[in-house]
Amino acid sequence: MAYSVWPESVQAGCSINIFVANKSKHTLRIYEGKVKVRGGLWKKMKYWDPAQSEMRLNPGKRSGDGYRADFNCGAKRRYQVKYQCLGGTGGWFTDYYPSAKKWTTNQTMTIPLQQCQ
Repeated sequence: MAYSVWPESVQAGCSINIFVANKSKHTLRIYEGKVKVRGGLWKKMKYWDPAQSEMRLNPGKRSGDGYRADFNCGAKRRYQVKYQCLGGTGGWFTDYYPSAKKWTTNQTMTIPLQQCQ
């Protein structure tokens, strides 16, 4: 039997909760969050766009939201968060989770942002 639309019991994707924690001594401006599936390209996270809300994160604070990933929950992913330091040495930084070379299948995570000095 062929379906013209997917039946409700078949769902691609995965709900993921991603948070960022400001581990620096200065306020941060979160610019962008991206995700990469192993073997794929970097893509903006759906429904997780801090740039639209001008997300600022004070020292010691944590914030985040959920997004709907394209692939199943078992897919290996790497996350990238770009942010600006609004004090200290200033500048733009990029942090990765779990790292710039490792992958994760975690569905809930907190990315520590700590390069701002």
